[in-house]
Amino acid sequence: MAILQTIMAGASLLQAYNNYSAYRDQSTISRMNSRIEEIRGKEQAIAINKMGAETLASQNALFTARGFLNGGTKQAVADNTIQNINNDLSTAHFNSKIKSLNHKRNSIDYKKTANFSLLSGLLDGGNKLMQYKSKTY
Repeated sequence: MAILQTIMAGASLLQAYNNYSAYRDQSTISRMNSRIEEIRGKEQAIAINKMGAETLASQNALFTARGFLNGGTKQAVADNTIQNINNDLSTAHFNSKIKSLNHKRNSIDYKKTANFSLLSGLLDGGNKLMQYKSKTY
């Protein structure tokens, strides 16, 4: 009976460690995903700035060729384009920040679950050993 109790306690500990490892790994993946979202946000900002610069250059070329722009003066159209670029940048930054924070929150949750899983397994294994000891005395 002692061998069986010891094996059951060991199995609880092994299962606890396996769960702990899996959740710890998931936490690491979530942290990496958070960083990836931050990088994607920066890449998106670069693309928005590039597209904005191309739009302004196109408007300048069109103004030079025609002498006017639909939508008002050259400055008014440029100001409107710059405002649109800034709005797009703000939206991209906000979206990437939210996604990054969600991954960070998931990472923290996985860490908590990993620690709880390990503690639960340790307590379960200890309980199984104590049950055997209490039966023998």
